[in-house]
Amino acid sequence: AEEKKEEIEKPNADLIFAGLNWAEATDFSFSGASGNFKLKKDKEQWQVIEPMTDRADNGDVVDAISTLFEAHTTAVDAGGAAIDWAKYGLDAPEATIQVQAANGRSVLVKIGKVRTYDRGFYLRRGDEGTLLTTGSSFEKLTTLSVSHLRSKKLHLKAEGPTTLSVRASTKEKSVDYKLTFKEGEWTTPTEPHAKISGALVKQLIDSYRNLKGEEIAADQKSPSELKKFGFQKPSLEAQFDDVELKFSQIVGEKIYFLSSTTPAIYRIGKGHLDSLIRSLNELKDPKAPFLFEAGKAAQLSFMSPEYKKGLKLEKANLQWSLVAPDESSNAKLKVNTPVVEDFINNIQSLEAAEFLANQGSGASRSAPREYTAEIKDEKGVTLLKIQYGGLYKDSKTNQEYYVVKSSKVEQLLAVKKMAIDKLLKPNLVQAANEPTTVTETKTVEQTERSAVPTKQPGAK
Repeated sequence: AEEKKEEIEKPNADLIFAGLNWAEATDFSFSGASGNFKLKKDKEQWQVIEPMTDRADNGDVVDAISTLFEAHTTAVDAGGAAIDWAKYGLDAPEATIQVQAANGRSVLVKIGKVRTYDRGFYLRRGDEGTLLTTGSSFEKLTTLSVSHLRSKKLHLKAEGPTTLSVRASTKEKSVDYKLTFKEGEWTTPTEPHAKISGALVKQLIDSYRNLKGEEIAADQKSPSELKKFGFQKPSLEAQFDDVELKFSQIVGEKIYFLSSTTPAIYRIGKGHLDSLIRSLNELKDPKAPFLFEAGKAAQLSFMSPEYKKGLKLEKANLQWSLVAPDESSNAKLKVNTPVVEDFINNIQSLEAAEFLANQGSGASRSAPREYTAEIKDEKGVTLLKIQYGGLYKDSKTNQEYYVVKSSKVEQLLAVKKMAIDKLLKPNLVQAANEPTTVTETKTVEQTERSAVPTKQPGAK
């Protein structure tokens, strides 16, 4: 009966850290069965300062510790009798938590080993003589661990980087390149004339920047730990300015990574590699092979199965006219100027879905020659020449592509079928006595993906 009397709760609840605002907290210490550690806030970033030095995850810190500032307590009425702290497990607390504010005010909370009847907790604030209770939601604070609060996120500077190198070797992909950012553009020494897409490089950097480990596999990068987690022959190495990253060999569905900026080794799923390992081809500007000054277009040549000898058109006074009609046509032909302009604009709007890499051997075809379009300026200087043909279907995506050769790049390109369909049978010319007709599309027989040319034009 006496014990029940002691546990009669007063009606006025109070916050554990009454008068101390979470935003004012600068230091946090924890001691318990899960370990001892200290955190300190540097400006707006929490840091682990004991038992190691590492960056904390602000989100996890706020999620875990803000519970302290939201938790209400109820004072237990002891009826004026001295409190037997051992009775509530507070002579040797299960855990202690201390928070300090910028103004130097410090609050220490002791958590008793004995639970209340409703699985709540007994607390004591510092050496105060009042026994407090709080609810069962306080549970997660008794098992806090520094591993939970340490940052598992890869941290790169907000600005930059200006240099990026990636080297990787997996069953699916092998890459090795270096990029440098200067005067607003990315370049690579191995292909100095390649147009690298700034947007695609940013996507790659963001994939690394947003990388977060699922857990800390090891606190330190000791030789034994590096060997244990398969870093003898990394599957991926990347460097952003002075930040070095390594990813271990793939172990089942797991992979581990480390950074030169943090002491730990982190575990992630191997699926992350898909966004982290991108070849140089995957970073090239998909529009670059088809860009030219359309306003300078003054001559157009077009060859196709229908026009084997080719059509040659020239522009004067904003109108296109036929220079050399295809010999297969005996009728007097007229040029559809709006269709020609549309044809040129369609070429300029093309994008490479893929830069077809040189795979070394097994090339079964040369550059496609079924269709050829060449655009020149008034002086006869080629602005762009493209050849296209060889429709195929990607077995993984079921997407259809044409193989395209552009005078702007050495590599063959894959372009989506829908975009090239507009260029197959354009009504550039027609009988003079017929009304102007719109462009038609043509169905082309498909070939297997294995028949797509894999060598760069001219490769031996």
